[in-house]
Order: sequence, then C-alpha cells, then structure tokens
Amino acid sequence: MTKKMTPADVARYKSLLLHVLQHLTDDLTTLEAETAQACRRARESSSEDVGEEVLSVEFSFELMERDENTVREVLAALERVDEGRYGRCQKCDHWIRRTRLKAIPHARHCIDCQRTVEAEEATA
Repeated sequence: MTKKMTPADVARYKSLLLHVLQHLTDDLTTLEAETAQACRRARESSSEDVGEEVLSVEFSFELMERDENTVREVLAALERVDEGRYGRCQKCDHWIRRTRLKAIPHARHCIDCQRTVEAEEATA
C-alpha cells in the first residue's frame, strides 16, 4: 500500500505538474504557428500539393487537441493539489503509487481503477 504524501512530496509533484504545463503550453504555441503556416501554404499551393498540406493541418489539429486535453488534466491535478486531494484515486480514494505519478503526474486514478475506467469506456 502506498503511504500518504508528505508536504515535500506534494511540492515536488506540483513543480513537476507546472513543468509539464509549461512544456505543453510551449508545444501548443509552436503547433498553432505551424498550423497557421500550413493553412497559408495550402491556400497558395497547386492542387497536387494541397492534399499533403491538408494532411499536415489535420495532424497538427489532432496533436493540438491531445495537448489541450492534457492541459485540462494537468490543471485539474493542480486544483487537486490546492484542495489537498492530489495523489488520491478519484474512484477508490486509495493513494496512487508514486511510480505512476512520476510517469503521469496528472493521473486521476490508481492503475487498477484506470484499467476499470478504460474497460468501461471500451464497452460504452
């Protein structure tokens, strides 16, 4: 069983979350600029090249959506830090293992509950 987090643990994870948030924000800024460029190129391209530019734009939009979803998850995790609930599974209320939080600092669920959530989503 995982032990309760100390204030020092929470501070380390908050710092990690803030680092992840900054990285995602930087990525989104870059993706937005690249997408705008690709849109301009698509408008200016010959009909043969448009397909390639459209694929590039679609891929960029998918990456942006993924990053935006992760930003929302990180912000929710930071909210849990502020509320004193960070590190606890939102489904079973047990402590999430530190190894999981190091890999996915914005994790909402312990690994067992995450598997259950994913199985439920797969059958929905």
